Amino acid sequence: MNRAPWAWRAGEFIMRRICRGLPAEKAQDCFAEWAAELPAIWNDDALPRWRASARVLAYCLGQRHTAQYLMPLPDDDPDEVLRAALLLEAALIAAISLDGAGLASGQ
Repeated sequence: MNRAPWAWRAGEFIMRRICRGLPAEKAQDCFAEWAAELPAIWNDDALPRWRASARVLAYCLGQRHTAQYLMPLPDDDPDEVLRAALLLEAALIAAISLDGAGLASGQ
């Protein structure tokens, strides 16, 4: 049984680590799709082996950027939203009352 080259194995390791932050189903799909590209990159006859290794690793590290866009947005804490709304309301009242007294308008 032939083992995959070191760069290929390292690339799969990197991609598994990147996929950890994704939801389980999306992580499996992304890993399968991204890992399917590795043989094509590695077996490119136009590249010397050292360059194919570099391309495999660069491709795998580049998937970090893609994974950032696939991560779910954090849930907003309702308590934080309420506190922010109250602070915004207080700031708005202060601005209106200061402007009514002529302090904010420069008079």
